Amino acid sequence: MRVEGLSAASQQADVRFVEVLERMGCSVERGPRWLAVRGPRYLHGVGRGPERLPDSALTLAVVALFARGRTAIRNVRTCASKETDRMRR
Repeated sequence: MRVEGLSAASQQADVRFVEVLERMGCSVERGPRWLAVRGPRYLHGVGRGPERLPDSALTLAVVALFARGRTAIRNVRTCASKETDRMRR
């Protein structure tokens, strides 16, 4: 999947979620104004989730459903004071 208008130099911290996807086995291409992600045959679980990206925790939870192995999502207490408190339910 290629996302136009987004680069690795973006000020949005969530752009770093592609680093988590790389650790899960995806290949990432970075262009001046785009990012492209291609998944492997099987995703790998990651020992640590996006600790400094709490807004991506729910995204990682869904992606981890399709990964082989365990994925740990930690230090996301700030989610309760932001968009959602679903992490505690």
